[in-house]
Amino acid sequence: MKNKSIFFFSFSLILLIFSCKDHENLLVPPAPNYAQPSAWFGNPKEENKHDIDIFYIYPSIIFTSVNESGDTLYYFDIENDKHRELAQNIQRQYQVIYADTLYNFYAPLYRQAALETFNESEDFIRNKMEIPIADIKNAFDYYIENYNNGRPFYLMGHSQGALLIIDLLKKSLTDEQLQRMVAAYAFGYQITDDELASYPSRLIPAKDSSDVHCVVLFNCIADTNATFPLSRHTAVGINPLNWKTDATFAQKSRHQGFAQYDPQNEVCSYLPNYTDAYLWNHFLVCPDVDPNIVYNEKIKKLCPYGNLHLLDPLLFAKDIKMNMLCRERTFH
Repeated sequence: MKNKSIFFFSFSLILLIFSCKDHENLLVPPAPNYAQPSAWFGNPKEENKHDIDIFYIYPSIIFTSVNESGDTLYYFDIENDKHRELAQNIQRQYQVIYADTLYNFYAPLYRQAALETFNESEDFIRNKMEIPIADIKNAFDYYIENYNNGRPFYLMGHSQGALLIIDLLKKSLTDEQLQRMVAAYAFGYQITDDELASYPSRLIPAKDSSDVHCVVLFNCIADTNATFPLSRHTAVGINPLNWKTDATFAQKSRHQGFAQYDPQNEVCSYLPNYTDAYLWNHFLVCPDVDPNIVYNEKIKKLCPYGNLHLLDPLLFAKDIKMNMLCRERTFH
């Protein structure tokens, strides 16, 4: 009888484990099919008018939600119209600001992790990020095989998008693809000393305005007490006003433009001479920016008052655009 009891207990435990796994799987939306144009911004088949591409990954744009059963939903669903609209609005913004009339723009939809994910433990974040990482790898592979046609390209992403760019660089790009990458612009995330040591030929921080096959990374703050927690251990940072990696102060007279995007007309203007900038512990201090223009009480744990994380890709947008042309001259 004792052996039977152990058998039934073990069998029940196995059933429970599989039942839990099945339940967890039900909470994960279906994977995007990147062979379908609906898994991309716009029509990727038509994005072949220019000599260089941008492969862009959007940042964290959704919060968790709760379904009818009380389960917390942590992932972006590309079949959810509200999710798609949020993603496409920010993809369109980047297309207008950065691709403009110069670059082909490829931007996949993916099952990103909701913003609350990043308030949790490192193990929790690592677990939840497995799905976005897999999606972006699949999207990039499909882009290379079907849309890129051997052209040079930029990688570009902000926040969670920058995390995924860095993961692509560490694990997915071939040596040949790394040579075709002009640069990776990873706004608002970190590269640690350990990562630099582990991937010395894949994570190469930009050291000036013109080097190529490198990572351009910075995290904007107005207050040194308001760093972004997910970038706290960064060993990389560059000042987009003087393209130095030390604490050399750059005056606002060098600032070419803060992007002012008009979503109604889908146009962008640039506000120049907006802020001075200097590096502190690899963070980019922007002393002339009023934190109130970007502070959001709902995300104050990740972005405390004085943090400018939400402005990372916008505050120096014109400087970045001009810098892309500079790096291209070296590349060619």
